[in-house]
Amino acid sequence: MREPAEGGVRKICLTNGSAQTTSAFLQRTGLEAYIERVVSPAEVKSWKPPARVYHHGRTRRARTPGGAGRGACLGLPRRQAGGADHRMGEPAGGPLRGLFIPADVTGTDLVEVAHRLLALPPAP
Repeated sequence: MREPAEGGVRKICLTNGSAQTTSAFLQRTGLEAYIERVVSPAEVKSWKPPARVYHHGRTRRARTPGGAGRGACLGLPRRQAGGADHRMGEPAGGPLRGLFIPADVTGTDLVEVAHRLLALPPAP
C-alpha cells in the first residue's frame, strides 16, 4: 500500500460490509492512511458485484488534477470496474482466474501484483 501511495496512486475501498466496520479494520491494520474513503452498500444501495457499485466508486475516487482518474483493480472483473481505463491484476491461481476477462498482470501475491500494475503504461 505504501509504494502505490508514494507513486501517486489514490485508493478507495469498496466493501460489502459497513463503512464503520471496514474503516475500523483499516485503522487497526495501519492501512487507513492509504485509503481516501470507504464506500459501502448503504451508500450505493447495492451489494457488489453489480456494475453500478463500481461506477459509484469511480465517481467518488478523487481524480488527479488534469488527469483522467485511471484506476487499477485487484481481483475483480474489469467490466464491473468500469471499463478500459482500469487495469486488472490478481494473484496467480486467484479465485476469479478464468471466469472473467483475463487480468493484465498476475503475481505470486498482492504485493507483486501491485508492482506489476504500477509498471504498466496508461490504458488506451
